[in-house]
Amino acid sequence: MARAFQVNHQLTSQDLSVTIQDQNGLNFNPYAIFYVFYGKGDGVPYRVGLGDNQPASDTEGVFYANNKISSSFLKGDYYCEWVIRRTDSSPFEIIARQEFTVYSENSY
Repeated sequence: MARAFQVNHQLTSQDLSVTIQDQNGLNFNPYAIFYVFYGKGDGVPYRVGLGDNQPASDTEGVFYANNKISSSFLKGDYYCEWVIRRTDSSPFEIIARQEFTVYSENSY
C-alpha cells in the first residue's frame, strides 16, 4: 500500500526507507546512494526537486529519505526511486521504487 503524506510533512526513518544487504544477507553501506522523487502525471514521470538527494542513516545499511514534503509537491501520486553504486567500479543500480501520495490539509 502506498503511503500518504501531507504537504509540509518532514520525512523520517518511519516513512521512506531501504535496507542494503550483501549476498550473505548482511547490511552494508554502498559506495554511493541517493534517491530521487518523481511525480506520476498523465503517465509521464517528472522529477521533483533535486536529482541526487542524500539519505540519512542511523544504522549500517539502513537509509531513509529525510526531505520535507514541500509545497513543490502538488496534490497527487509520486514515487521515490533509490539508486546505489555498490563499489567505486560498479554500475549504478535502481534498487527500489516506493510509491506515495501527497495531499493538502483539506483534501484527504
